[in-house]
Amino acid sequence: MTDIRTTPEHSTGTGASVPADTHPGTADASTGRDAHASHATSWGLLPLRVVLGVTFLMHGWQKVSEWGLSGTAESFEGMGIPTPAASAVFAAVVELAGGLALILGVLTRIAGVLLALDMLGALALVHASEGFFASDGGLEYVLLLAAASLALALTGPGRFAVARALPGRGAGRILA
Repeated sequence: MTDIRTTPEHSTGTGASVPADTHPGTADASTGRDAHASHATSWGLLPLRVVLGVTFLMHGWQKVSEWGLSGTAESFEGMGIPTPAASAVFAAVVELAGGLALILGVLTRIAGVLLALDMLGALALVHASEGFFASDGGLEYVLLLAAASLALALTGPGRFAVARALPGRGAGRILA
């Protein structure tokens, strides 16, 4: 979107002005944000949030139900991850709860930060030394998951989130 301060403007008839490159009635006069772009962004964030959330939820579930926390800790120990028991609990809880939070669109920014940290830990401690490609155990997959998580931490969930449907303006924003 073009910067509102550097573009020719036209009046909306209400005393507010919008950038000349937007259609009258589609911009929020108080912010200059294009309502269509915001709507499209929310639609773009929805599949990102849900697919990333499902991916993390499944990996967290695998750590708890398939391998068990002790099996996950044993695996982490074999990979040289410090404090493997605590790291296993952290990874399982963050991936399960964070994945569910992303799917629902609640606490998205917090979940995004924690999931990004989880993946950056995996990248630094295990995958970076294996090269780039995931097929070789490299950083490709965890880097992508970290970047997507960070993107959601920075943007929030978008309009199509459970948190946005909660009553009260403050509660919805806090939980988003």
